[in-house]
Amino acid sequence: ALGATDGRLYAFAIDPATGTLTLVAAPSAGGTHAAALGIEPRGRSLYVLHPHEGRVTMFRLDAASGVPAPAQTIAVKDPSAIAFERTGRFLYVASPGHDAVFGYRISQANGTLTESSVEVLDSPRPGALAIDPTNRFLYATSATAATVVRLAIDGADGRLQELSSEPAGGRPVAVAIAHAIERFLFTRDDWDDPSVHAIRIGATDGTLSAA
Repeated sequence: ALGATDGRLYAFAIDPATGTLTLVAAPSAGGTHAAALGIEPRGRSLYVLHPHEGRVTMFRLDAASGVPAPAQTIAVKDPSAIAFERTGRFLYVASPGHDAVFGYRISQANGTLTESSVEVLDSPRPGALAIDPTNRFLYATSATAATVVRLAIDGADGRLQELSSEPAGGRPVAVAIAHAIERFLFTRDDWDDPSVHAIRIGATDGTLSAA
């Protein structure tokens, strides 16, 4: 968990019987304005976004205690969201400042990141990301254009290719795909009108249409 005001990253142990949380560590999150975090699918590395500082910090997680230790910092202008390709080989970061989504290869040995692609979008200022259940498409929201952008994920090298954009029904600032209903994508609008919209995902080609 990220501290809202103290720039710290809080690690908790979970009691498997009761679900009770116990604080085990609270290291620096690597910057004073940490905004989001994500753990890669294997559970060995954690990544923290710092929009104001323009960087992403990678932490290795101790296998026994889960305590994070900083291991790498990369520069990304204005990072706003993070998403992991489901095999844990690639990580994607939305960069509103570049109107782009950056792709990174995740080292399977130590979790460090190597930039592998940059896809500049027709819809400006991507803000939130989600990957579909088939692992073939990434969706990015644009509150500025009021759209959701569909991008293809190359299964070999993780590169992205913008395919289309569809009206979001509002100004989306968040996006999620429900695991129990994997053929629908949900967006939430900005704070002025916090509505939730359901969008149908095409079963074969990932296209979006009104639900």
